[in-house]
Amino acid sequence: MQKTFTVFADPSHAWGKVPANVLYALGLTAKDFSGYSYLAHGHMFLEEDADLTKFAKRYQQVTGSAPKWREKHCEGQSAIRFKPRNTPNNAWQLVPAIAH
Repeated sequence: MQKTFTVFADPSHAWGKVPANVLYALGLTAKDFSGYSYLAHGHMFLEEDADLTKFAKRYQQVTGSAPKWREKHCEGQSAIRFKPRNTPNNAWQLVPAIAH
């Protein structure tokens, strides 16, 4: 399972990028997270205040170790703010790619 995840931050907020297959392996789905997180291309961008904390706790429970974070900062608004929000209508964007 992936051990290092990227956290994207702009001057006022941050989101952790987590692949759908990692979430599913931990028993999590888009329904477990708030509308303050975003979805795109088989990944969730989990908002830092509650959703990323929920993911980190579950990750540690299942794997026995804490996830590692790699941070990327931008000066203006993060492009993540323009991705689709986590809503029931957008959950299809979290479907992981099927390996051939």
